[in-house]
Amino acid sequence: MKHRIQMRAAASALAACICLSALPGALAAEPGRVKAPGRTEMEHGPVSTEFASTRLAFAVSDPVRNNDGTITLDVAYADSEGVRRERVTPTGMTETDVALITVADNPVAAGSTIELCYNEQGELINIKNIYSAYMSDLGTVYFDTMKYGAELSPVNGEPGAMLATGWLTAKSGNQITVGDLDLFDETYTLAPDVKVYEFNTDTSTLTARRLSDVPVTQKTDGEFYKTANRQQVMVVFDQNYRNADQAEVVELYYITPQPTIDEKYLYPADHMPIDSFMTENDGKTVAKPTAAAWLTATESFAIIPDRLYYVGDNEVAIYLTQADDGTLILLDAGWPASGYQYWRNIEAMGFDPRDIDYILLTHGHGDQYGTGAELDTMIKNAGGDPVVYECYEDTYGYDIYGFPEITGIIKDTPVLNAVDKFYINDTWMEFDGSVRIKPVLTAGHTNGTDSFIFELTDPATNETLTISYLGGYGVNGNTKYDPDNDPTGRGYLRLAFQYGLRYLQQTVEPDYMLPQHTNQYPMLEINKAAEEKGIPFLEAVNSGSYEWVNFLEKRQAVITYEDYYQNWKADPKDEFGTEITVTDAELQTIEAAGPYRREGGTYQITLTDGGRIIQGFNRYMNQTDKLSGVENAQGQDVGDGIFILKDSFTHDPDAWYVQVGARVSDGYDGSCAGGPIESVHDNWFEILRTERLDSREEAEALLAQLQSGATYTVTLDQSSEIQLADNLTDTFRPAAGGTFTDVPATHWAAGAVEFVSSQGLLQGTGASAFAPGQPMTRAMLVTALWREAGSPVVNYAMDFDDVDEDQWYTEAVRWAASEGIVTGTGKGFSPDAALTRESLAAILFRYAGGQADADQLDSYADGAGVSAWAREAMNWAVAQGLITGKSGGRLDPGGTASRAEVSAILMRYVQSAQA
Repeated sequence: MKHRIQMRAAASALAACICLSALPGALAAEPGRVKAPGRTEMEHGPVSTEFASTRLAFAVSDPVRNNDGTITLDVAYADSEGVRRERVTPTGMTETDVALITVADNPVAAGSTIELCYNEQGELINIKNIYSAYMSDLGTVYFDTMKYGAELSPVNGEPGAMLATGWLTAKSGNQITVGDLDLFDETYTLAPDVKVYEFNTDTSTLTARRLSDVPVTQKTDGEFYKTANRQQVMVVFDQNYRNADQAEVVELYYITPQPTIDEKYLYPADHMPIDSFMTENDGKTVAKPTAAAWLTATESFAIIPDRLYYVGDNEVAIYLTQADDGTLILLDAGWPASGYQYWRNIEAMGFDPRDIDYILLTHGHGDQYGTGAELDTMIKNAGGDPVVYECYEDTYGYDIYGFPEITGIIKDTPVLNAVDKFYINDTWMEFDGSVRIKPVLTAGHTNGTDSFIFELTDPATNETLTISYLGGYGVNGNTKYDPDNDPTGRGYLRLAFQYGLRYLQQTVEPDYMLPQHTNQYPMLEINKAAEEKGIPFLEAVNSGSYEWVNFLEKRQAVITYEDYYQNWKADPKDEFGTEITVTDAELQTIEAAGPYRREGGTYQITLTDGGRIIQGFNRYMNQTDKLSGVENAQGQDVGDGIFILKDSFTHDPDAWYVQVGARVSDGYDGSCAGGPIESVHDNWFEILRTERLDSREEAEALLAQLQSGATYTVTLDQSSEIQLADNLTDTFRPAAGGTFTDVPATHWAAGAVEFVSSQGLLQGTGASAFAPGQPMTRAMLVTALWREAGSPVVNYAMDFDDVDEDQWYTEAVRWAASEGIVTGTGKGFSPDAALTRESLAAILFRYAGGQADADQLDSYADGAGVSAWAREAMNWAVAQGLITGKSGGRLDPGGTASRAEVSAILMRYVQSAQA
């Protein structure tokens, strides 16, 4: 198994190293946007201003690729001489230009609305896609407000003319009203000489008409939403967005035949998620943005005023963050058909979407990147140049982990062309002192799903808040596992999915949490209830890690535990008689189907943390007195918790588990057939949990036995679940006494001492003593590293006057000096001097050939006390997880490093390097 970071400094190891900081395109700061090597390079940067003129047109045939790389298609358009239909072959399209309209989720096809672009000589040089498969049926109805969204390309350095499209609901004099019958409702002024055309999608014909010919959507029983036949129009303005207030419609196209809206969608929008009990439809909302985007809008709102905002729809959560310096960061881009809602929501919060500086895409699904390319183009048309991030794993695959057969999943060329950079996982993205964001790879939903940790300063209180976000909730295509017929399959993603959820439970302690979809956590319901109570959103949300851990536990239980699934099959309804939905009607849990990391049996495990207690999922989320008195559509008090039907069959708040980070002493290397699991993280470890306990008291008693760094003997089943002993206290059995009498099995560093001793790195201080509390000397550490390097013999003349030729550490010091690992103290080496923690970091840093990451020290109370000469090394050691803080959030850089502490640090280092 190849790791991203190989910490050993030997030349052969470095040659085999895949270092993520050098990963093509994975840049921590701003210089040089880079594409991955070995891929077709696409032209990139702001949209070209070489066009002298452009016009709207319709594709009336699919494009055909010619042998010379050009394309040909039939188009219909109108100019000053009337309506035209002709076959065209643009002369200036690059390979990328062609790919942008032919290799995509929604390529140009017969019926698409396109843009014809001409040079100064009047030659057609390019074609761009505006609206794909335009309005020909319900599934392709599209909306676009005047000021934001699709527009014509820049001409002669100026932004292009605005476009808008929607249902025509009113026509009076020189004005028309266009919208989606909900939040989008705009009135436009018609130019005196407005041109009107009908485009028939059945016959692909464009015909000149009069304004009086244009049908208006009619009301049924006094309501627009009850009308099945609705008139779609598209308009072209005479101005760009900078002059929106003075703009007039100069071209109006109406589409025939009118699409017929399915009867099940003939209801008013209610701005709540599917199956929400806060809706007037009593949990029976059926629309999703893929089928009926006009029913899935919702109002935006401030999560943290002047810092963090919800700007998504009622299904996909999109978040906008503003830093103190004005930087705007958008997390995800939502559904392709819903961009007009997102831009409106951003404006409603007081921002212009064209001012967005960063677009962070969480993974390679269309409901996350759907409007990313459209937004990127809109900003560039205005002269901006946003930085678009995506995960490497979903873009190109797992070649960086040694699995080149696992390729990326994003096939949409406009999206691929928009991506500038890839995340460096587990590394903070620093925007300014008020905002930083850390991506965490949590594969499973897709190969490269990223979750995110936000650290944001609340402008009102100046308090720093940690907010966590799960990047991918659905098990999707990984619900089944068939090793007999597909042995390499996607089994690794099943285990990676489970691991990601537990990893976030175990390692992240947020103040608040954010969902990716609104049917996962009641984000919109809480906001609605908060508005009714007249309180800010954060006041209505429970703080602390409980909601986060509980939220993750639901999905963890879905993928893991067979009993819950079988109980649901026997009785698929809740206590109110409402049928509970399940992710997949033929779900295969890991317990029942695997894959399995190891066979069941007895194993030794060394804990990487002190463990934590996990409660079974409670489907009544965000229970708080702050919302008492607000009732949902079923008359239930929201203060008692908000119930989401999806996957709530795992409700079991009486269950308790002890969950630990651990390294298991066996041959498992962090991957299984098909791909990596835990080993996507550097210095990886497993996260194991016990069987179900019946009370918190039992869990607390078990947890009280455990110490980080200690080694225990446990019994694991084939799912790597820790089996409870008949006598509960025997579940974690301290490993048999080690080599040294002064290091009992219960000592926090017993496992580490045993490890460094068995590896021959450190020896005892006597026949059976290790002296774990004694200071580590400079000679001891250099000798341990020399042994780890293979005890090389070097010809080097030392100039240390305190290192005699016949000492046990002489050859180690000679080697370390020759390699530049140590430089001495004045004219001497000070072999017996006690090693400080910052000196330890510096020597290990030079030995490993380390490279410092972003500053890690400010989060420690004494981080500023790290000596300037050791700061880079200490940053590296902290980032690699080698040196951790002490009580009180201190690094204690000048404190003496004990033999036990150094044993633990050496074990972490060596295990990571050996992996």
